Amino acid sequence: MLRRYVGGLKPKTTLRGGFWFILSEVEGLLRVLQIINFSIKMQSTMNTKKIVIGMLVVGAIIVVGLFYSFKKTPSNTDTPPPPSPPAQNQDNQTGVEGIGDYTVKVEPVTPISPIPKPDLDRAIVVSDKSLTGDAANTVIANLKIALAAAKKNAADYQAWMDIGLYRKAIGDYQGSSEAWLYVLNFQKQNFVVMNNLANLYAQNLKDYSKAEKYYLAFITEQQSNVDGYINLYQLYRNQYKEKSIQASEILKQGIAKIPDSITLMIELARYYKTTNDVKSARTYYEQAIAVAVKNKNTEIEKSLREELAGLPN
Repeated sequence: MLRRYVGGLKPKTTLRGGFWFILSEVEGLLRVLQIINFSIKMQSTMNTKKIVIGMLVVGAIIVVGLFYSFKKTPSNTDTPPPPSPPAQNQDNQTGVEGIGDYTVKVEPVTPISPIPKPDLDRAIVVSDKSLTGDAANTVIANLKIALAAAKKNAADYQAWMDIGLYRKAIGDYQGSSEAWLYVLNFQKQNFVVMNNLANLYAQNLKDYSKAEKYYLAFITEQQSNVDGYINLYQLYRNQYKEKSIQASEILKQGIAKIPDSITLMIELARYYKTTNDVKSARTYYEQAIAVAVKNKNTEIEKSLREELAGLPN
């Protein structure tokens, strides 16, 4: 540490580079100024002016010297920042093991490159022949309003949602998918868009792998929503024949997440009934009946008991 004792005044601390170091040096300087002041009073007026000018210069030099000595003196307490921890993969994936060599995975939509903004001047053509007259005119008018809003503000979420809705209504399924996919650029966890896309791919575009992808993404965001499990079950069961074996597994996953869902239990019981797995059907009918009794829903209880009684022995 730089040690300077001016006028017999010893610094109060030896902290290097700290606040008290500066304070001690300033106190020393004040002591010098006190001596200068006393000396000035002992001199004539002319001598006083010369002394003042000279001492001010000396004082300025001392202050500048202190400033630079402080800046150049490293602090003993300074330590380099710790290295940043390595980046970790934060993607969470969950799965339900099924019977056989497969797993029904529920995971977020795979990250993709940003989707380019759809063409807002895309032609408006009514392909759905059931949409005619005033209904068609109303849909087209609303579509034009949504397109104008998106042109004004490309980040207008509701405008893009409406564009997708009205383009689907006129039968422009490709334009509808482009609009809804674009929303995922800035709302990656929008489960409404995921469900819309899944339904569009399943029912209209007949792209079942993409339908599965967005139903699974919807389930990831809405794990306690029965609709996601039912919709994906129906996709596997009725359309995506290559994965029909996974139909029962997605219902089991839903029951694991929503233990009191009588809807999922009934669907699973009926699935096993149609596949002649009587033992499994009986198990889930009984579980559904127990929930109906718990909820005091006598009508559903009665109906389920009749279905259960109709199972072969």
